[in-house]
Amino acid sequence: AALFSDYDAAYLELNPHDATSRGDNRLDDRLEDGISPAYLARESAMVNDYLARLDAIDRASLSPREQVSADTFRFTLELLRDRHAGGFARAQSLMPISQFNGMHIELPQLGSGSGIQPFVTSDDHRRWLARAAQWPAWADQAIANMREGIKEGVVLPRVVAERLLPQLSAHVVDAPEKSVFWGPVAKLPKTTEGKALEAQYRELIGTRIVPAYRKLRDFVEKEYLPATRSSVGRGALPNGTAWYALDIRQHTTLHRSADEIHAIGLEQVKLLHAEMEKVQGRLGYEGDLKAFFAAVRKDPR
Repeated sequence: AALFSDYDAAYLELNPHDATSRGDNRLDDRLEDGISPAYLARESAMVNDYLARLDAIDRASLSPREQVSADTFRFTLELLRDRHAGGFARAQSLMPISQFNGMHIELPQLGSGSGIQPFVTSDDHRRWLARAAQWPAWADQAIANMREGIKEGVVLPRVVAERLLPQLSAHVVDAPEKSVFWGPVAKLPKTTEGKALEAQYRELIGTRIVPAYRKLRDFVEKEYLPATRSSVGRGALPNGTAWYALDIRQHTTLHRSADEIHAIGLEQVKLLHAEMEKVQGRLGYEGDLKAFFAAVRKDPR
């Protein structure tokens, strides 16, 4: 229990947005890093430290429930250890944004005034202003990483990178009031302190948030997009097959190859089709399954 408690505290130090999502607001003034070499080194050291501490505990002395907890903890740590040892954690940091993930998406989710970041007290606003002020440095680190990725051939598919442009452009506005980051201003009290905080929002959005989005957008459009790849799969990246195998292990907990997983999927589809053909026969529908599915969608019965 002490090990888990210590790890949780260390984990939140590295991942303060997770603390915010839990309603633990002590770290609300910190922007999550996740991509810098310093962050990766700290995470790797933390994983190895806690694996060593876990190894020092006699598993046989634990209750069945504690053994399950220890085994689950070990699986998580070993997976992360192998991501670092194989170079995959670093490789992922060279592709720090995508159309689904990245600080360019997470920041407005936090700072719109309607997400998990609280904006109730003046201190809440000050913590957010401090957190968001770190965005330009994060964007600069992302650009540096992506330039390194270009050199090493670890880049996004072009079809993904193209979808970044409208996401980034949405935050390049010509007035702070037009920004989604202006949302919390409506929650400020109509006091002298509230007016002072509003001025800080105006300065932050106009001189830090928007310029960093513009810089990142221009980099993706002019420098990164021409260097992206036409392939889409993980396997096309350096050491991509091993990287994909690690992803399979994470999502399934199994040491199975991609071909084995695919074969399981095909077999499951075959079984489902066989069951649906029985249903089709009982209902008296003619034709193939495709025609049957179309009929089911249209038939009010």
